[in-house]
Amino acid sequence: MSPSGAEVLRQIKDRIDEVDPAAVREALQTGAIVIDVRQDEEWGVGHIPGARFVPKSHLESRIEG
Repeated sequence: MSPSGAEVLRQIKDRIDEVDPAAVREALQTGAIVIDVRQDEEWGVGHIPGARFVPKSHLESRIEG
């Protein structure tokens, strides 16, 4: 049986490392792409210039597919 969408999300979150802003700045200088998965309101308040916006709710709604 395949894992549920919630289980897939939990597994993914367990594999994500947090990084400090200095590491992000350095990564951006070497071509990294930032994907911002916060909600619309949070994105509107501010975001990293050049970041790509994909709301978390959008990802969660499509995880089963």
